[in-house]
Amino acid sequence: MDIISIGLVVLLGIGVLLLFVVFLKAPKVSPKKGGSSYVFSPQKWQEVQAMLATGGPANFRQAIMEGDKLVDAVLRSKVKGETMGELLKNSRHLFSHETYNSLWTAHKIRNKVAHEADFEGLSSDARLAINGFEKALKELKVL
Repeated sequence: MDIISIGLVVLLGIGVLLLFVVFLKAPKVSPKKGGSSYVFSPQKWQEVQAMLATGGPANFRQAIMEGDKLVDAVLRSKVKGETMGELLKNSRHLFSHETYNSLWTAHKIRNKVAHEADFEGLSSDARLAINGFEKALKELKVL
């Protein structure tokens, strides 16, 4: 019995060592600077619309943030850029003049939501931003 116990302990130790070595050699996955793991889906857009319809400052703020992320994800698949601002500048050719301006306005509202602690997301701001994101997503042919 002692030999069997020793054999099991040795095998268990070898197994743990192999797992440790495999873990150390596994490639580390980290998003590139400015990268996004966010992916567009029509269901996510419906969630944005639902937040807008539900109303309230928290829902308005969240709808604006999520809408911006969705546009960001689509633009990253079409143009180069580290930030949403760079993506917008590099995507000018993808939009009509009106939609491009609406999208910039929507992103500026998103920046207020993200960076100004006292910014109260009003329904008019949220609707303006979401409409801008929607126009862009339609012109990008994902909606």
